[in-house]
Amino acid sequence: VPLPNGLGFFVPKVLSDGAIAKKEKMSKAMMERFLNVIGAGSLPQILKGIQPVLKIPRKKIPHAHFEPLKAITSHDIIMQTEYSVVELKEPSRNLSAYLFVPGQCRFIARFDDDAPANAETSVGEKPPTFLIPTFSKANHHVRLIALSQRAKELEPRAKEMIEGDAEKDPRVIVAYAGVIAELKGLAPTPKSAQPVQ
Repeated sequence: VPLPNGLGFFVPKVLSDGAIAKKEKMSKAMMERFLNVIGAGSLPQILKGIQPVLKIPRKKIPHAHFEPLKAITSHDIIMQTEYSVVELKEPSRNLSAYLFVPGQCRFIARFDDDAPANAETSVGEKPPTFLIPTFSKANHHVRLIALSQRAKELEPRAKEMIEGDAEKDPRVIVAYAGVIAELKGLAPTPKSAQPVQ
């Protein structure tokens, strides 16, 4: 399964409840300005130039892990991908784009509503999860930058929850642990995707 890189554009707005949302029209305008400055006709054209530099890794679907399900129920194997994200900025032109580079992937089974109760337990509680290899120095450096920044953002909250009295939020703790695991597992040119311990 190919794991391509991506580009996104996001101009934020603050909602009445304090949540952050996307300004659709302004984000689209940002994309159009970006294309004009780069001199490209479309995002696929830009990505076509990026892919040879960052590379496109592939991951085999771990069919053996889901083998027990064949005798129990029909199912689909779903791949979920976590991306490292870096912001590309040109302040003098008020331009901003987000580069998405795949960092980890996991595989889960999706069952029909009438699947037996033992379907989920038959393949274990933890889905197979893999660090995606970095086959180029550019990919390696981009992911290091993104992960280091993300770790700095999450560390104070995660440590306060783990060591202090702050209310526990499993999502923050899991996200921080995942970032640290990926940072430790990164290598410039690994030969294959490595399982996350």
